[in-house]
Amino acid sequence: MEDSLAHKVSSLFKKKCKQAEVAKQMNVSRQTASRWYKRWCKEGAEGLKGIKGSAGRKSKTEEILIERLECLIIKENPTVFGRPKTKWTLSELATIAKKEFNINYSRSQLLRILRKRGITYNHESKSWEKMK
Repeated sequence: MEDSLAHKVSSLFKKKCKQAEVAKQMNVSRQTASRWYKRWCKEGAEGLKGIKGSAGRKSKTEEILIERLECLIIKENPTVFGRPKTKWTLSELATIAKKEFNINYSRSQLLRILRKRGITYNHESKSWEKMK
């Protein structure tokens, strides 16, 4: 598996794919793609042997949390929970993640997770939307 991963990553770099695109396709961070690129530039495809992809499946607790946050964003108004704002902020969602599930997320982590689930913030309507 890892050798096929190395082969795929190497072929993407040979095709002059940007590191950000490699990170997206391989489901890893940009930092990881950057490290791979440096190794590939120095050592070629051989330098990528033994690389590992993403850490694997999220825990069940994380999956439940993400589904809960998705529900809150799409269906619930923060004022129902005693929040002063009428739209959810990433900071408020991070607070709920910490309180209800004891999981710490930064705002950027939450944004990345939500985008992967097809949820984006529409600045014109000032609301979260689920892409179809």
